Amino acid sequence: MILLFLYVPIAVTAINLPLMLWLGLDAEARGMERPVGWMVAVALFGPMAALWYLGARPQGKVESCLNCAGEYVDVESTCPHCGSPVTPRTAAQVKHPPLATGPAWPLQSR
Repeated sequence: MILLFLYVPIAVTAINLPLMLWLGLDAEARGMERPVGWMVAVALFGPMAALWYLGARPQGKVESCLNCAGEYVDVESTCPHCGSPVTPRTAAQVKHPPLATGPAWPLQSR
């Protein structure tokens, strides 16, 4: 019975800590005003606060600003970090890694 009192707080912390870290990073990337407040809510109320956050956060894809490299949600008209106007990116502005046309290493013959 005493071990139960030790394992329950450890289990709650093991669940809430990753949720708090992800939620704080996501809230900051989406330009929300109080990411620490959401992290405290998860610490107090657990996964229920994370579900509440998922309903309250701005919806859309997170992209990087071309001016300051800060992250913003693609439905915004200005960057929350530098205030510059953001426009939808064209295919020429998106940097893609080069496509591999052959094996990743040279083939050796014996």
